[in-house]
Amino acid sequence: MKKLLGILVIVLAAVCIISPKIIAGQYQKQLESFIAYLNQSAGYHAKIESMDNSWFGSKANISVELDPSTIDPNSPIGLIKANIVLETHYGPLLFNKQSLIGLYSTQASIPADKARDTLVWDDNKPLYQLNITRGLTGNLTMTDAIPSFTDKAKTLSFSGYSGSGENKNNTFHYQGALKNINIDDQQPASLKDLSVKLSMDTSVDLNNGGLRDSDMTLKVGDIQVASKMAIKGLSINTHSDLDKKTQLGDIKISYGANSLSLPSVQVSNLSLVTELKNLNNAVLTKIYKELNNAPDRTDPTNQKTIAVLQDNLSPFLASKPEFNISDFSGTLPEGSFKSSLTSKLADVNDPKLVDLFNPQFWKYYTIAKANILVDAPLADKLAQQFVAKQAQMPAQSPQVKQQAQMIIGNFVQQGLIKKEKDQYRTEISIKGGQANIFDIPLPM
Repeated sequence: MKKLLGILVIVLAAVCIISPKIIAGQYQKQLESFIAYLNQSAGYHAKIESMDNSWFGSKANISVELDPSTIDPNSPIGLIKANIVLETHYGPLLFNKQSLIGLYSTQASIPADKARDTLVWDDNKPLYQLNITRGLTGNLTMTDAIPSFTDKAKTLSFSGYSGSGENKNNTFHYQGALKNINIDDQQPASLKDLSVKLSMDTSVDLNNGGLRDSDMTLKVGDIQVASKMAIKGLSINTHSDLDKKTQLGDIKISYGANSLSLPSVQVSNLSLVTELKNLNNAVLTKIYKELNNAPDRTDPTNQKTIAVLQDNLSPFLASKPEFNISDFSGTLPEGSFKSSLTSKLADVNDPKLVDLFNPQFWKYYTIAKANILVDAPLADKLAQQFVAKQAQMPAQSPQVKQQAQMIIGNFVQQGLIKKEKDQYRTEISIKGGQANIFDIPLPM
């Protein structure tokens, strides 16, 4: 028994000594693959400047540059440079906060020493730090953080940010939060209670540029910008679904706020939900790959780019993509409104890319339907504001109110709007170049 135990100890010790060298090779390949992937992305250039290897770990310095002008020629932002330091410990014995054992743990940090000329934060911390641990089964856990800081003039304060995530069973989950950001100058501003939550399908190759199942929510408790704007309970959600059999995907983007206050308007329960449906993922993936193989994938006027988009336009439109506004609603002091829109293109034979820039194309091929419902007091208020602006008279004057009621009354008599209890409703449709309000044709 003692002999068997002794052999077992020797074997385990050998594994712990030999494994780091094997893991080092795998880690090096993954790092080089990530650098190559980053360099394929528009505007990015990354390079391993140095790599110091030891038996149980390594330290690498990576330079990353992003040129926004290659993505948007009109971008006012100049070249962005960053130096990233990667310190990696090879498993199987890790003994870190995230795991005792694993393939490797990496600490990525951006020292940003030049930023210390204007910002003040803990001398012992980088401006950004990311810790990644990959388990023996391939699962990944991570944490990231930005320390609290101020500027030297004491006009900016940042409470600090921290997040954590895990990639397990082909799904990546992440959540992060910060308490507040304050700007104290001639135009004071503040942001409080920001949180972000993300889930994403990682079974799909990140290099293909296509759609995937994902959900991301950004929430902010309170935003104040001097006396110009106040938002409470802001929420932004982006959700995408991909049918792996049909390769058709949908994207939904939802905006919401408990309240929005501007000098001229106050809105509560504000909601805007937009949808892109029936997106052909196979075509999107093909376009992404072909554009990345183009000689200059960042120039939108490049003939290769135009040719790629033209070749894929017909199959992309064949899936009948839609743009919808499933909800645009809110409540003002005078009442509430609610509206929606569905839209798609009719069948187009041999569509040309240049047609998309011609308003007549959209006029004759768009199929759309919109519904609008407005509380009567709110409709009265909007009509009064319109008349007051046209007549350059006070909105509360009797003449303005009388004229506003006449306009609404005429619309009701003409059948352009319908009175339903204490609300006005209208329905607008467009098809074959013809616009209708209910069944009444209108010129376009």
